[in-house]
Amino acid sequence: MGAWLLPRTSGENKMKDAFKHYFDVRYLITLKEIATIGTFSGAAKNLEMTQGAVSNQIKILEKTFNIKIFERNSKGVALTSEGASLLAQSYKLQKMMEETYNLFGISSDGKIRTIRISSGQIAAITCVPEAIKSFRKMEKDVEFLLETANALTCLTDLQDDRADVAVVGSVDFNEFRNQDEYIINKLFERDIVAIVPPDHNLAKRDTVSLDELLKYQFIGRRYGSAVQSRVDDVLKLRTNVKNKARSGSFFENSSSIISAVSEGYGVSVIADVQVRQFEKKGLVKTIKLNPPLPKIAIYAVMKKNCPYPLAHQFFNLLTKFKSVDV
Repeated sequence: MGAWLLPRTSGENKMKDAFKHYFDVRYLITLKEIATIGTFSGAAKNLEMTQGAVSNQIKILEKTFNIKIFERNSKGVALTSEGASLLAQSYKLQKMMEETYNLFGISSDGKIRTIRISSGQIAAITCVPEAIKSFRKMEKDVEFLLETANALTCLTDLQDDRADVAVVGSVDFNEFRNQDEYIINKLFERDIVAIVPPDHNLAKRDTVSLDELLKYQFIGRRYGSAVQSRVDDVLKLRTNVKNKARSGSFFENSSSIISAVSEGYGVSVIADVQVRQFEKKGLVKTIKLNPPLPKIAIYAVMKKNCPYPLAHQFFNLLTKFKSVDV
């Protein structure tokens, strides 16, 4: 199932550099609307967005391509020559997208009917699928783009406009800046448990301390994981134990950790809900931690100024899953 991760490579940095020129393709719909109507306010009204959101999308396009797209005149705005060139390219791109939709029997009216979700693994197997299912009963033609990653990656996607909604197990990262610009709602909490191979000498125990667990080969997560941050918080004043915890192997996601533990490569900790089905199959054994680690809370996060009404509707529905039995 899982595979051992190699050390971080320059390829990841190259990918990060590539995203400096990233923009949401939906901004081209905004560009087309402004060019057609001739005013930012008119485009905002038609797209059911705020004028500020419309202006911000054009600024992002201008920054991405290093051009000026519109010039003001007595009637509103008009395209510059560079803006006209970008609009021409956008028509080509939209035509290609429509042809792709048609290829698979999907109609596209050019309106923004896609919600992008960046989710941690706990939320991706609990509240997010249920929220999507419920939302589709109200808005049947909405498409969802769901990506799973660690908490920090999800929050970065949200910051960089690669996601409309993030659902994560932690918001306590230095990289997640200007939190007052976001709506952050706590949904629910889960326990963190120890996980060992079924034939491990700890497997018959009812409880185990983190110190005892760390005497064995410990499988951790890379920086950015909500669960790993709980471990690090507990160990931050115990340097000798922390170094022991950091001396093991590191994985990107919980699925890989479960696979590695089941194959006897080591022990780890994980949110209880993520490992239930594997324990039922006899692949791993879970043990309560005593003393317990702080529970992992799941948060729904979105920008206050997110310009897409559908994203706000979905976010509001998602927050109703606070008391759902997961």
